[in-house]
Formats: sequence, structure tokens, C-alpha cells
Amino acid sequence: GNAHDTEMNFKTDGSRIVYEDSATGAPAGRGVEMLGGGANSVVPALSVINIKDLPPNVKPLLRDPKQTSRTGGNSKRYVYAYRGVCRQARKGHDRWQSQISFNGTNHYLGTFDSEWDAAAVYAWAHLILYGEEATKKAQREGEEAAAAYEQEKKDIAEGKIPPPASKPPKKKKKPGAPKKDAKVLQSKAKK
Repeated sequence: GNAHDTEMNFKTDGSRIVYEDSATGAPAGRGVEMLGGGANSVVPALSVINIKDLPPNVKPLLRDPKQTSRTGGNSKRYVYAYRGVCRQARKGHDRWQSQISFNGTNHYLGTFDSEWDAAAVYAWAHLILYGEEATKKAQREGEEAAAAYEQEKKDIAEGKIPPPASKPPKKKKKPGAPKKDAKVLQSKAKK
């Protein structure tokens, strides 16, 4: 009698049969299912994040403005004010995407209507993943860097200091002789 019942259960209750499929994604699978997210939402703690529930003490983390123009010093490039934010150009209205990396994995935090919202969500995720100390430190560093950058801009505007020299694009180096370049640079540095 009993064995027969179990057999019936297996056929009618689809969730039991799922075992075969879910075995492939066993370790990470459980966490992902809990979140109902994609493969990159593996940190269950991040599932609480929702811009509407943003804790009042969470503020966006300012980024060092000097770090923004890494790609060839193109001045038209948008300078992001906050960490963890990426602008997505849309017709009519730009959107702001937020993601954070943790343990070598990027976690997508959502897309928002404003840079501030995206940055605030990043700051919250930073707090959850890295803890209060690290987040406070990141906030301090960002604030100091932004303040220094503003001061430098003022000084340049008032003629106190010369504008930073723009570095020539890297492409001009001859591909054949990287070693020679290095030596030349060293000898110049010694003088």
C-alpha cells in the first residue's frame, strides 16, 4: 500500500520530480531560488535592497573625480559623481544602473531613474557586504577626493596653479621596442 502511494505522489506532485534538473546547480541554486533572481544574485543579503526602503543613514559614496577620465582623457566623457553607478543612455531619459562586485562576482543591483538612487543603492549594498567600517572609510575617501578636486578646479580657475598637463595618448609608443622606452624614462627620471 505505502509504496504505491509514494509512486502516485511522484507523478502528481511535479515539484518532487525536479530533483533531476536542480542537481546540476545544487550549491548556488538554493540561494538563487530564494531570491528569485538570476545567477548573479547569489548574495541573499542583497535581496532586502529596495530604493523605497533605503535606510536614512545610507548616503551615496562619492567617487574620486580624478579616477573617472581614465579612458584617454576624453573631456566629453560623463564624470560620475558617485561610486557603483553606470549611465545608460536612453531616448528621452537616461537610466542609471548600479552594480557592486564582491568576492570577484558582479552583483546587479537594478536600474534607476536618477544617479542618486543608483548610488544610494550601491552604498547600501556596500554596507551589507563590506560592513560599516569599510563603507565609512570609502565615504571619507570619496569626500576628501571630491573636495580636493573642487579646490584644484578653483585654483586653476583663479590661476593659482597651472592646469594638469594632459598626457599624450598611449598609442604613439613604437610596438617593437618597449624596453628602450623604459630605459629612456628611467634616465629622465634620474635627472
